[in-house]
Amino acid sequence: MGNFVAQPIVNGDTEFRATPLSVACIFGNLDVVKCLLAVPSIDVNVSINGKTALTISSELGHVAIVKLLMDCDGIDNSWENFDGDTPLAIAAALGHQEVVEALHEKEGPLLSFARDENVEEVKEILAKGGINVNFRGTDDCSSLFVAAQNGHVGVVESLLKMPEIDVNLSCDDGETALSAASLNGHVDVVVLLLAMPEINVNKADDQGYTLLYQASDAGHVTIVKLLLEAPSIKIHAKNGYGDTALDIAKENEHFRRGGPFCTSWSPLQTKEKRRRR
Repeated sequence: MGNFVAQPIVNGDTEFRATPLSVACIFGNLDVVKCLLAVPSIDVNVSINGKTALTISSELGHVAIVKLLMDCDGIDNSWENFDGDTPLAIAAALGHQEVVEALHEKEGPLLSFARDENVEEVKEILAKGGINVNFRGTDDCSSLFVAAQNGHVGVVESLLKMPEIDVNLSCDDGETALSAASLNGHVDVVVLLLAMPEINVNKADDQGYTLLYQASDAGHVTIVKLLLEAPSIKIHAKNGYGDTALDIAKENEHFRRGGPFCTSWSPLQTKEKRRRR
């Protein structure tokens, strides 16, 4: 076994060729998995037909292997298969409660420090490298999400400097870091996120509510203004009930004539009038 795992084939060489690790996970062979994980060159995130070792183990309910994999540095628990499902979503859907608990249990130091707004510790972890900055813990939320949700500007700034950060990564309910910051009125965080070229300002949650709709409904005037300034904003996007952000704005007293939000929506109302001509 020692000679076998020392070979380059330990990680496979194509997306569709099974690796020793994936095969061991399929058959639930804990001893082989342990042996493979001891190899320095092992890549625990190699995907086979859209499934990583963690995906396979979560799907099959191999809780002991899931725990081993979750202890690996750089493990990507946010990997989505071809159907867009994460290991946590798969385990939950199949009723593998022990696997779900194992995935929740391993929150990771980065996520913990981001939640506690320990900026210096976050910077130290990021500087060391070799960590998955998109790791998702409890409720399928990432470090960026919890930092944005709580208005931890320093942590958000540090995370956004990482090239591999996924600013549009969503939790299990479809909420993103931007939507979390918007809903909680964290203007400084919203500004930071909107400055990211790849940010999706039109991403809706599982109910079809966009950021613009939610901010309008909540009465966050400054955030509404910021979103309206985004070049790619879709002001006429509809939710599951066919309502747009303008519809809810008209019902919201803050947007009525003379209200504090009235001037915020003047660009939107102008665009709406032009569209109807």
